[in-house]
Amino acid sequence: MNTQGTHLIILRCTLDGTVQEIVANPGMLLTALKPGESFIQFISPGSIDKALRLLKELRTGAGGVSWELNVALEKGIQALRFSGFRDGDTLFIGAAIDDTDISLMQQDLLRIANDQATALRSAIKRQYDLALEQFQHGGDRYSELSQLNNELINLQRDLLRKNHELERLNTFKNELLGMAAHDLRTPLSVIALYSQYLLEETETEISDEQADLVREIVNASDFMYKLVSNLLDLATIEAGRLQLECQAVDLAAIIAHNARLNSTLAQRKSIRIVTDISPKLPPVYVDAVKIEQVLNNLLANAVKFSPAGSVMFVAAHPFPAGSGEMVAVTIQDQGPGISEEQGKKLFQPFSRLSPRAPGGEKNSGLGLAISRRIIEGHGGQIWLESKVGEGAAFTFTLPIASGDEAQLLVIEDHFLEDATLSGGQPSA
Repeated sequence: MNTQGTHLIILRCTLDGTVQEIVANPGMLLTALKPGESFIQFISPGSIDKALRLLKELRTGAGGVSWELNVALEKGIQALRFSGFRDGDTLFIGAAIDDTDISLMQQDLLRIANDQATALRSAIKRQYDLALEQFQHGGDRYSELSQLNNELINLQRDLLRKNHELERLNTFKNELLGMAAHDLRTPLSVIALYSQYLLEETETEISDEQADLVREIVNASDFMYKLVSNLLDLATIEAGRLQLECQAVDLAAIIAHNARLNSTLAQRKSIRIVTDISPKLPPVYVDAVKIEQVLNNLLANAVKFSPAGSVMFVAAHPFPAGSGEMVAVTIQDQGPGISEEQGKKLFQPFSRLSPRAPGGEKNSGLGLAISRRIIEGHGGQIWLESKVGEGAAFTFTLPIASGDEAQLLVIEDHFLEDATLSGGQPSA
């Protein structure tokens, strides 16, 4: 491997961009990069969309040549030139700064590609030699191997065809789900509005039993309205149409606002919300409306699962501590907690976990799945830390705003691939 360059790096990654091995990093260009982390998290927010398109092109096998992306280095934002290629289930990605190291990086990638091709040819030759040896020692054995190989090829073709069919059906499902949710939302909002009006205007004129029935209608219609709204959000996201209108915003103000909104619900259960926000919290580059949706979901869940008279904590600090690369927001409750096994399913759509909420509140099982996709769409991560009987703490990270962000960031279908998060905390 060439080590003459000082401003280049070669990475071996999974198909979703998670680093498996740092093949070359002679000048320690990315000192904080570790295996197990996504190389996307080092890309400046304004270049994330372009980085995702690079990954998509590499996954298709088209290869990527000279993609310029802004990367957050120790000295600040630096433009790097990226190239790469796909080898089976592996992506080899290279990056460099100046023309000399770009040339060296591309030579290293070419050398790796040749080595991979040589290894493949050697493996094929070994298989051929084995088959020839079997044939020489008995034609029946060779015939058996040939038949098994043909069966394997047929099975692979069937699997590919079924995968295409599943993809088509999944697209159809998302479209149908989106249309159904869209058509249901308006009449449900009318039912909720009219039933609330009936309750407020006629509560003193009807019997207690009738008032209870109207309250049930109000509660049920409100729950169904939120459910179909979540279904519409999920269908939009899974169809690859999550659009984020990002700009630099004051995250501390958003957190304080949403804490106030949820304090009314918390006060009904005598729950106290305590905030711990860093006094010098930097602005973040996000879609404020979408982040409010995430905060409201996490805060409402924390209130829902907290026992009466308990305390909830909302914290926001630079992440990792002292580095200022991202901002981390944590929402912690004193509820029943979640087991490790259930935590692995937590961010999947329609996941229903036990124990139930102390007050018997309903849950659609969609909020956390939507929140995860929104946070990942911003280039952040979301995870759970919890033990049964000791409450739960949800943490998510967001990119700090810099000076080179675009005003509109459209996230493509990379984040629909459900392969990078298992519910555990990412490597620090």
